[in-house]
Order: sequence, then C-alpha cells, then structure tokens
Amino acid sequence: MKKMVCGILAEIAALGALACMLFGNGIAMVFASSPTQRVTRYYNYLSPVVFGYGNWFAPIAAILTIACCILLLFFLLGKAPLKLAVIFQWMAFAFSALAVVAFSSFTVAGVLAAVLLGLGLLFLYLGRQINKEV
Repeated sequence: MKKMVCGILAEIAALGALACMLFGNGIAMVFASSPTQRVTRYYNYLSPVVFGYGNWFAPIAAILTIACCILLLFFLLGKAPLKLAVIFQWMAFAFSALAVVAFSSFTVAGVLAAVLLGLGLLFLYLGRQINKEV
C-alpha cells in the first residue's frame, strides 16, 4: 500500500513538472537584435524555437517526462516495473536540470519542473526502499 502511495505521489510530481514544461514559459532565450540591445523571449519546452537554437535538453526532458508519466501510470495499474520508471525519471531530471543550467535560462517554471522531477525521484526511491523491506 505504501509503495502505491509513493507511486501516486511520483505520478503527481511528474504531471506537475510536465504542466510546468508545457504551459509555463520555462526556457528563457536571449536574442541580440543589435550590439547594444538584448531581447529575452520565453518559450515552453517543446517549442521548435528552443530546439532550433540548440537547446536540445528541453525537448528531450519534456519527452522523457511524458514517457515517465505513462510508465508510472502503467506501474500503478500493475503492468510495468518500477525500475523502468525510475530510469526514465532520472533521465528526465538530468535533462531538465541541464536545460536550466547549461543555457542559463533560470525561470520559475524551469526550476520548478526540475525540482518536481527531483521530488518524484525521491518518492520513487522511497517506494523502492519500502518494496525491499516487505
């Protein structure tokens, strides 16, 4: 029962991170329209502009988070192993953190998505520890 609660909490955290990625403007990109003027534009994680300007971490993080949400749903239904969801959650967390740190695009939505994915990892780790004890 506790393992399922941890799985549900991890699913909620992953869905929250996905909402921040898709509906928030989590990626800040700075464009220089002249030598003295800079313009900052904000995009979501699946925007083709982000991908086109070389930030591949953001779309990969969003796709991995979608896959993680699906795997966690299948885990809660008893059709997928938890280990696979943990691997995808780790990769999504790493790419999300790299999307924020590597391109210096610190926004509330971007940092919140990375924190929620890390929180989901914590819940999945607790779920695996509970499974080992039983």
